[in-house]
Amino acid sequence: MLEWDLSPKAILAIVGLGALLIFLLASPYLFGGGSTVEVTGVVVAPFEQPSNTGESYYLRVSVGPGEEVRVPISRSLPVRPGKTVVLAKTSGTRIGGTFYRFVRYADAGA
Repeated sequence: MLEWDLSPKAILAIVGLGALLIFLLASPYLFGGGSTVEVTGVVVAPFEQPSNTGESYYLRVSVGPGEEVRVPISRSLPVRPGKTVVLAKTSGTRIGGTFYRFVRYADAGA
């Protein structure tokens, strides 16, 4: 009979790597599906959220009466409050969320 003589830290590391591998293999299934449509909204303001890896940068966009969403953007993108933007809205994913992604400013000449 083989004896591996593994420490509790080594066992925990192996279990953690296994869980990470399962998550990576399952993520196309979990985050896939759903339908994507383009919607428009008006830029309200930029938004920064501190995180462990630096600052996360978002646009706050009004997409309907009383409905604002945060859309992750690159810090190099100019923020133009009051301008109309086109967003890709993905809803009905297998994990039940609705996700928004910045596509472009609606007035391409701006």
